[in-house]
Amino acid sequence: MRVRDCIRAASLAFHVGELEIRGRDKAQRVAHPRQAAMWLARKEGGFSYPRIGAFFGRDHSTVIHGVKAVEARGDEEFQDRLMMAWVALTATPEELRAL
Repeated sequence: MRVRDCIRAASLAFHVGELEIRGRDKAQRVAHPRQAAMWLARKEGGFSYPRIGAFFGRDHSTVIHGVKAVEARGDEEFQDRLMMAWVALTATPEELRAL
């Protein structure tokens, strides 16, 4: 698994372009998927905060904030999309076809 895979999964689940997720836009429609991608990279990929931050062009403390924000966010739509991203990242092709 690569950080790029986490971005792709978040991009698909949240319907936001991969370049937008890596970009500088602070609008919620982009920031929330970016934080989801950071969370996936940390929790599923096991990447360090500095490595994730370097990939996104951000400081490690921004990644820490993003991961904590995802864990604190309780709205159902966001959590559903995060689960979709997690499934897209972790499921095998056969499991995805079965969905």
